[in-house]
Amino acid sequence: MTSRRTRSLLPAFLLCIFVAAVHAGDSPSGRGGSIQTVGAVWSDFCASLGRGDYASAYSFFSADSRQVFPFPDFLVEYGPLSRARELVLSEPIAFAVNLHGDWAEIVFTVEMPVLAQEQRISVGMVRRLGKWELVAGRNEARERTEAAARNTLRHLGGLRIADENALGAALRSPPLAGDPIFSQYRFHVADGVVAALPLRESLRPYHVAPGVPVREGRSPADAPVQSATAPVHAPASVPAQAGRIAEPDGPVMIQATGLMPELSEPPPSGSPDSGALPELSAPPPLAPAAGSGAAAPPAASRLPDRITYSVHGPEL
Repeated sequence: MTSRRTRSLLPAFLLCIFVAAVHAGDSPSGRGGSIQTVGAVWSDFCASLGRGDYASAYSFFSADSRQVFPFPDFLVEYGPLSRARELVLSEPIAFAVNLHGDWAEIVFTVEMPVLAQEQRISVGMVRRLGKWELVAGRNEARERTEAAARNTLRHLGGLRIADENALGAALRSPPLAGDPIFSQYRFHVADGVVAALPLRESLRPYHVAPGVPVREGRSPADAPVQSATAPVHAPASVPAQAGRIAEPDGPVMIQATGLMPELSEPPPSGSPDSGALPELSAPPPLAPAAGSGAAAPPAASRLPDRITYSVHGPEL
């Protein structure tokens, strides 16, 4: 990696911390630290990628994303000559973190020297068991929807729902009234346990009980054993040395045509997740710095639809 790219990692992290300091206080789920944690995870991913430590960079993806985004695919897409790597390691000229409970989105703008234009990129991240991880684009619809279900359960858990009448009233009241998650999950309460039951087989059920954080499963009785610290190993079919690819001697050439990073690529047409979510509004564009007089930035490249609503109550 060139020295310019090594230097580019530090501004990205500093920009993230700046945005965290600005927005953490007014985010209903920021609680002063989660946005900074998201930025730190992204900075560590970029540092691993910049060092050529591809096995370490791959470990920042969620377990669900790794199941559908194999390590050999990651090596191809983020190799030394890839456009995805160039986008990730370019010094950002704008950077922001949007946080919604268990779902976060990093949106940043980079200037592409070969294309001579600015490009906005979005990256999805999910929190499970208190740990923030990157989400592969091909699995984003599922992980984003399940995160929204957990957000809703966390809100309901804080209300101490006792019966179906109270549950129905909560679902019809702000901030949950009309939420798109109701097209993907049905909510049910029994014996003080509120469950989110999926309407599609590809989604998983979740529940929340009094005094217990949101967990997978329809009830505490069928909740699977969960671990946030399971080790990550590259597939046995990949040579051990593949985790670290040597940097090219010459400058890296960016291909003018190519795929966007797997981090923000939407599901392919015809896939089970394609078109499964309702059409939702995109998040608001990044506002220019106060007094700068700069025009509003262009829309983020392939920015996916988002499920957004206010969440209140304790975090995991």
